Amino acid sequence: MNSKKQLFNNSINYNFDLDFGIVLEKSFDNFKKISGIAGIGIIISSLFFGVLLVGIFGSIYGFAHFTETLTGFSANLTWSNQLLIIIFGSVFGGIFSPLNAGFIQMARNASTGDSFGLNTLFGFFSSTFFKDLFISSIVLSLFGGIVSFGFEQLNFKFIGNVISVSVTVLTIFTIPLIIFNKLDAINAITTSCKLVLKSPFIIFGLLFVALIICLLGIFGLCIGLFFTFPFWFSISYIMYAEIVPVTNFDALDEIGLE
Repeated sequence: MNSKKQLFNNSINYNFDLDFGIVLEKSFDNFKKISGIAGIGIIISSLFFGVLLVGIFGSIYGFAHFTETLTGFSANLTWSNQLLIIIFGSVFGGIFSPLNAGFIQMARNASTGDSFGLNTLFGFFSSTFFKDLFISSIVLSLFGGIVSFGFEQLNFKFIGNVISVSVTVLTIFTIPLIIFNKLDAINAITTSCKLVLKSPFIIFGLLFVALIICLLGIFGLCIGLFFTFPFWFSISYIMYAEIVPVTNFDALDEIGLE
């Protein structure tokens, strides 16, 4: 068994010490390196998604009175239409899930001193990891969406929200496990849950702090959100690297090699 595999197995099978202060300090250092280019990447992605969604809905329902159409549409949704929206949103999210992997890779490169740029964000669309990124995103999105929808129909929306947040926390390491340890989608999801459950309160606390920091961008006329949100990717990667040591390996180097 090689040393990288041994390190990974030790992380899965044994408890680990995750220092709250050290993770935050390293995350801030990482964030300072990626915030500018990652923020630009988020702006470009958001504009692209916005134009794409407007184009899809506009072509279906017509561009005239677009706002009124969407308002009436959302106010008169049947449960079957809501489920279709959940399915559509999950597939849409799955197709563009490699972007999240790109942000994680960017955080990794910044941490190890390797070069990165906007091209880093889009490299996983043509990688051998696309299938598992796509599947994991769809599985988690469908599960979260259907659970939230089900509890909302039962008038227990709060419980649905709690479950959705819990799933987000438990599966926070799914993408790193896929692109750095080459796990398939389902193994990555289950392994992420195992890792988080070894130190759930510290990981939840770190993600809660990360969310607050991300939301501070609201005070910059909301534009600042684009440049504070990359902190989420920084802390996600740093937590993972502290738990599962990431060796000198660039996932993008192996695109098309498998």
